[in-house]
Amino acid sequence: MEYKVGQIIYLLEQKSLSITPALVAEEIIRKTINKETVQYVVSLPEKDKERVLLKDIEAVPFSKIKDLEDFMIDNTRKNIEKLIK
Repeated sequence: MEYKVGQIIYLLEQKSLSITPALVAEEIIRKTINKETVQYVVSLPEKDKERVLLKDIEAVPFSKIKDLEDFMIDNTRKNIEKLIK
């Protein structure tokens, strides 16, 4: 997924179902002869705006609230169907 520096994204921690907004603070592009990789550094509000690599966070990132909502509703629906069967 691609993000823009300055964009707010939403991180869903699946174990606790907590949602944390994060600011995309940096985009790091690494180019080699064979490939190009992109990493993002985000700023988290609950840790005094600590900056961490997005890939190191154990959460699912969403760029839109609607996508997050749809994901959570779909997961809830699947869990209910498992219980009923």
